[in-house]
Amino acid sequence: ETAFVNVVTGLAARDGTELNASTPSAKVNLDIDGVEETVRCAVALPVISEGGPHVSIRKQSPDALTPVDLIERGALSVDLVTLLWLLYEHRGVVLFAGPTGVGKTTLLNAHTPFIPFDDRPVSIDEGSREVRLPHETGVSLTTRDHEDAYKAVSMSDLMTEANYLNPDIEVIAEINTPASFETFAETLNTGHGVIGTTHAEDVESLVNRVIERGLRPSLLREIDVIVFPRQVGGDRYVSRVVELLSADEYESLDPDATHSPTGNPKHGGAGVVDKGETAVYYNTIAWRTADGEFRFPGAPQADQSAAG
Repeated sequence: ETAFVNVVTGLAARDGTELNASTPSAKVNLDIDGVEETVRCAVALPVISEGGPHVSIRKQSPDALTPVDLIERGALSVDLVTLLWLLYEHRGVVLFAGPTGVGKTTLLNAHTPFIPFDDRPVSIDEGSREVRLPHETGVSLTTRDHEDAYKAVSMSDLMTEANYLNPDIEVIAEINTPASFETFAETLNTGHGVIGTTHAEDVESLVNRVIERGLRPSLLREIDVIVFPRQVGGDRYVSRVVELLSADEYESLDPDATHSPTGNPKHGGAGVVDKGETAVYYNTIAWRTADGEFRFPGAPQADQSAAG
């Protein structure tokens, strides 16, 4: 076991992290000679790993999948690519939400070339380094754990640094911890475009997570669309795309014009998550049917209201 502990601490040290009793685990990203892909590891000491030290290795492909690749694989439709293109290009707010391993970051990275190359995108993450920005102007920032608080780099530190860089759009990977949710909320208030990923299987789960982090659910109203990918039998695809609405927009929905991927009896794919003094209204604007077809009946309701 001692030899394995040395291996684990050595891997962490290669990425600039010192493992010890105060910092017993870390996400490690390694570029290894002779290996094209970046190797991502999760390492931990016996302090938190009852069965002894562990290393979990996840390989990243050297090349991100493109929207064309995803269309050919049946993961999404041309209409959905067009919508994401417009939102990326015009500094919208897009959130990819779902469980681990369903392809949230794959979808995010596939569309980053749609961010104008004259813009400055800045990515912020807590050590995953999975975001890929093919821009000469792009900047990638990541946290750093350290037992010495003066040497550690927090999400708050990265947020301050990002503001100095004057980004046009910020990309926040893995919005899951309290610190990353706070960063997400602060970024929404800046008026920049925002793209991110989080763990939530549906709108209600997302609202609950926001409340658990001590944030106002109303901040979700700033999101243009939420994309929910899923994985079934090894196939990964977008199952549902949702927009968040005001109460007036929700009430103006035409029940005859909405469809029901969820079986909601009132507004088809629309609904409300009621949390006491705050209600979050949503409408499903695209979904994948059981036979693998994508339905995309029209433009988001919020856009139609603005146009009117």
